[in-house]
Amino acid sequence: CCNKFHPCRFCHDENSDHGINRYAVDRVQCMECGKEQKVSNKCIECGFQFARYFCAPCKFFDDEKEKDIYHCPHCNLCRIGKGLGIDFFHCKKC
Repeated sequence: CCNKFHPCRFCHDENSDHGINRYAVDRVQCMECGKEQKVSNKCIECGFQFARYFCAPCKFFDDEKEKDIYHCPHCNLCRIGKGLGIDFFHCKKC
């Protein structure tokens, strides 16, 4: 959004006069080799994996081993938990 790379969205917001719109992010930079590329979870140059969990629609990265996260296709956002039908259900009426 401002043509600058930051290690995370919190770092961006702390060092900018605006909040990041992570859905608008279209480029990332590998912190291992510096390669700039389209948003993904793995560097196309050196193969470094950016995070344990990556959600392409949300452009969300998380590396906490103890945390289970899944993308809810009905809400179109990531939620903490093991997934629909496991520890969460989605009410389609409300």
